[in-house]
Amino acid sequence: FSTSWGRPCRAALPLFSALAEKCARAAAHVSFLRVDVEELDDVAGAAGVVAMPTFVVYRGGAPVATVVGAFVRRVEEEVVKWL
Repeated sequence: FSTSWGRPCRAALPLFSALAEKCARAAAHVSFLRVDVEELDDVAGAAGVVAMPTFVVYRGGAPVATVVGAFVRRVEEEVVKWL
């Protein structure tokens, strides 16, 4: 969950994209989605997002990990843990 104008969101985007490509090569069943909270504020609200960027790892449709802030390395650790 991010914004197009936030500095931390913009800084995390290339790393997030690289992580998505890396995981796509390693595990075909992994999907990465970017939700712009200004365009889909109802989705962000339903997910309980209060700060951007927020990364949520889902497994079986349920959230299993959340990382708030541009900590893409922590996001990678969580994704690998739940593969």
